[in-house]
This record gives sequence, structure tokens and C-alpha cells, in this order.
Amino acid sequence: SPGAADALLFLGALAIEPADRFVTWLAAHPWSAVDASLASPASVLALGCVAAATQLGRVGGRGFVLALAVALLGVGLPDELRPWLDRTLVVRFLDVGQGDATLVSLPGRGGTLLVDAGGLAGSFDPGERVVLPALRRAGVRRVRAVALSHPDFDHYGGIEAVARGVTIDEFWSSGRASDSASFAELMRVLGDGGVRTRTLARGDAPGPPEDGAEVRILNPPPAAHGLSENDASLVVRVAFGATRLLLTGDVEAAAEAALSARRDAVAATVLKVPHHGSRTSSSRALVAASRPALAVALLGWRNRFGFPAPAVRDRYAAFGAAWRETARDGEIVLRSDGQLDAVETCR
Repeated sequence: SPGAADALLFLGALAIEPADRFVTWLAAHPWSAVDASLASPASVLALGCVAAATQLGRVGGRGFVLALAVALLGVGLPDELRPWLDRTLVVRFLDVGQGDATLVSLPGRGGTLLVDAGGLAGSFDPGERVVLPALRRAGVRRVRAVALSHPDFDHYGGIEAVARGVTIDEFWSSGRASDSASFAELMRVLGDGGVRTRTLARGDAPGPPEDGAEVRILNPPPAAHGLSENDASLVVRVAFGATRLLLTGDVEAAAEAALSARRDAVAATVLKVPHHGSRTSSSRALVAASRPALAVALLGWRNRFGFPAPAVRDRYAAFGAAWRETARDGEIVLRSDGQLDAVETCR
């Protein structure tokens, strides 16, 4: 009976709607939830202790206090001990659609770098939906630096959500800015959060080497006024043992020519393919100079630009590089203990 069904559903909605509004109001408050990453078996065990504490509390206060203490240690200790125990470089190329986002967890006490954070038109925010969950999975609550390669929305659009969700110590850029309202809002949020802003150029090493890992800037040159936004991209190199990671932003012909002339600097184990695999980038000179063992392209599934260009994939293959792309492979994770140890993918 459709008529009776409509009437019953209408009555049900009358009861559900105010309850839904009340729950939505509760969820809007910061005290409504506890954000605890479950990045280790100890953290998972701690969650079980919290549940057990509610039962033990019925038996006696001493049992409740003991279980709660174990829970707090289980949640807090893994994050505190990780810098002292972990000597691994972990790089996560995140699948943010048509855009760039790379999470670099430096070994030991080196901290975490985020290079770009994606950005898509519409209501989907890759910073909130992809980057922040990745940080939580990695147990990261404080980011040493967010590096913006260049002020295109598909690189900076997700940073605002990250800035609202975790503590950021520094914001690195080439000094280039966008005149868009979204970029102005990002800079306001960073300023309100007390994030230190640094303008970097070729040759800068924004911090001393930590536990054998060195971060260095290879582009742009100090005087880059004549370069396009893409060619003025911040190029970041991370060196750890025999592993060399090169994050190239969206550099094109002019910047690639300057980089290629510095063969020792650009030699790479892993290279983030410039400009999402566009045919205007990944010149033969750059590929020959860097000779990566692995080329990783960050791009959207069936993107309207037709990236990656087939000629670009063939060029890397001709120089012996394995090819991975987020459109096909999803998130791509690299681990290195000084030698590249593992490459994992996860759609």
C-alpha cells in the first residue's frame, strides 16, 4: 500500500529529523570525539583497555584506574618511541586525483614533510578526505613542514584542511603566490595557526641532516623572475643512504635544462614525474641525467588532459625506469633503510 507506506515514512521522519539535528549539533563540537591514531598493535590494545575499563569500573575504582592507565600508555608511547626506534625513510605518494600530494616520513627524529596536498574543483577536499587520514594512519600529529611546489590549486587546495587538522611547524614555498581567494584564505589560516613561512631557493638545506637524511632544494634559482609558475616549482631532494628521492613539482623545459646540467644533484633512485606526465616535461636530458630506478606519476583516473603522454612513459622505460602511477596503482608507498627496500601499492 503505497499510501500507507508514505504516511508511515512521514511519521518516522518526524521522529528522526529532530534527533538527526541534535546529533549533528553534538558532532560539531571539538569535544565530541577523541582523535587517536591506531598506528600500532599497542594502540589497538589500548582501545580494548578503554572498553574493558568501563566494565571494570563497575567492579571497583582501582580496576578502572589501572585499565585507563594502560590505555593512555598504549596510545601515547608508540608515538613517543617511534622517532628513537624507526630508522626507515617512508614515502607515500597519495592518490588525490588530478593533483600532487607526497608524504615523506624521515627516519628517526627527522619528522614528517608534506609536499603539496592536492586540490579538486567541487566539494571533494583531498586534504580532508585523503591527506589527513593518511597522516593519522601514519600516527602523525605534527608536520615538520608543508612544502608547496607552486601555487596551482591542484597542489595547494588541500593544505588548508591539513592546517586545520594537525600542527604544522613551517610552510615552505618559492615565494610565488596566487591571486585567488582560496590561496589568500590558505595563507590566513597558516598565519592564524602561527606557522612559520619560509621562502626557499636552489642550494638551501632547510634544516640540518637528521639521522642520515638530508633535505635540499634544487629549484628555483634565487633570481627566478623570468620563469613561468611551473618552471619556478620548488624541487625537493631527499637523500638517505643510497636512496635519492626527487620531487619535481610541475617543472618544464627551462627548469629541466638547468637541472639536467647538474647531473650529480639530480641523480635519483625515485623520481616524481614532473607535471603529471605531460609531454611538455620529462625531457630526454632530465631523464638521462637523473636515471631513476622508479618513476612515479601523480595523476587522475581518465583525466581530461590525457596524462600521462605515451612518449613520456616510453622515455622512462628506455632508460630502465619502472613506472608507477596513482591513477592505476592508487597510493604508492616506498620504504628505505638506506637501500630502497619495498614498493607497495594500494587502491
